[in-house]
Amino acid sequence: MLKKRLLAIALAIVIIFSASGCEWLRDYALGPSQGTPEVSALPTLPHKNADLIPLSVFTSYAEYTAPILSPDGSMILYRHINGFLDDVIARDWKTGRETVVSWPQVQGNPWFMWAPDGKTVLFFVDNNGDENYGLYTSDIETGDTKTVLPAGANNCYYVADNKRNGNEIYIMLLNRGTKLYDLYLIDYKTGEKTLALKNPGKITDCTFDMDGNLRAVTMTDDRAGKHVWTKNGISNNNTVFSEKEWTEIKSW
Repeated sequence: MLKKRLLAIALAIVIIFSASGCEWLRDYALGPSQGTPEVSALPTLPHKNADLIPLSVFTSYAEYTAPILSPDGSMILYRHINGFLDDVIARDWKTGRETVVSWPQVQGNPWFMWAPDGKTVLFFVDNNGDENYGLYTSDIETGDTKTVLPAGANNCYYVADNKRNGNEIYIMLLNRGTKLYDLYLIDYKTGEKTLALKNPGKITDCTFDMDGNLRAVTMTDDRAGKHVWTKNGISNNNTVFSEKEWTEIKSW
């Protein structure tokens, strides 16, 4: 029995060495240029840091925001963030004169734009990031700031200018009772606001004519369908939406 095992082991050793020898002879005969081609190495990232996009580019604020043209076209408004400096700048693009716009007295995430008068900047800012946006103004000539609607207690956003009055804009203001946004006309200099249309719960967009009159609204149904309604008459100043006073002209 032991002899059979030793014989089997010896035979296995002979076979292994024979195969290795044949493989060695084949490689030697073919040479390095004729042998099995080597697998190409996978591409690697460049070693120079200058060739890589810094992570901060993806995680930080842009240094400049897109410019916003003033109503008369003479100035641009933009935000410049550089290190600890964070400024909103009004620039006369013809003369190059720059004015740093005074920030309103509130801490939060800002959204800003020109007011219709071309010398006031409207700031929509929330209260320390709570996403309840208030309305503030800053005069680029005097540097005076004003709180029109305080953040936190209110939540509003810009809708349109009132073409009939350069001191007024339309905003959507959250009704805390209904949890819906109602349409208001507000004087951003005095803070006086007037309800223009109470939201029945479906209005998502408002359209005005060149005279600042509300002419159409877009509604969204429960199946995400869109429906456009127009007023039957400009003189209709009813603040409550009624299908008898409006006509549906398009839906999809």
